[in-house]
Amino acid sequence: MTFLDTGIIVGAVLESHPEHVACLSALQDSQRPFTNAHALAETFATLTGFYKVPTEAAAELTLDLRDSIEVEPLALADYVTSIREARSRGVMGGGIYDSLHATFARRKKAVRIVTRNPSHFRHVAPDIEILTPAMGKLSSAGSFLVLLFLLHIKSCLCLFFSCFRLCSIWLAFSGSAQGLPTWLNLLSVQPRGRTSYRFQDWPEKRTEPIL
Repeated sequence: MTFLDTGIIVGAVLESHPEHVACLSALQDSQRPFTNAHALAETFATLTGFYKVPTEAAAELTLDLRDSIEVEPLALADYVTSIREARSRGVMGGGIYDSLHATFARRKKAVRIVTRNPSHFRHVAPDIEILTPAMGKLSSAGSFLVLLFLLHIKSCLCLFFSCFRLCSIWLAFSGSAQGLPTWLNLLSVQPRGRTSYRFQDWPEKRTEPIL
């Protein structure tokens, strides 16, 4: 069985969602997908609140989910367990809702949880496989984090080399007395056929012929 988080449900029913295709594929490819009734309320709230979907349309989209996924109500025991385990799992504030989803999924013997926010479930469901929709297919949260890490390393390297290049240019021109004139000459270079200015005869201007 596969538990679907609210973010997946919203993305699946809303065609204008930026991850609609991936979320819809995640729903369709999941084995015995299910969720809880609280997730339906969250879906309706997100559609009408954040995406400004009209109330009637949002209600229809939300309730039609009952035809494609299994929906069950939360039990009082789910709330009790989530609140009791809050301290040991490091849950605070709104994190209790994700913990509640995880507790429900665990009680239903879910094999995996599909979510767009894997970090929200990492500490509340360490015993359940966490998947994210990627390129229309399900990928593990570990692969997703590795990708983010590689992108972060790439950004850091680009920033490092940019700073290194700027420092090299600054050192090349700041170390000699001719640095300032050289910079001025570089700034005075203009494309052929356009009006250019020389610092020696500013503000007189000349037009270079196109050869």
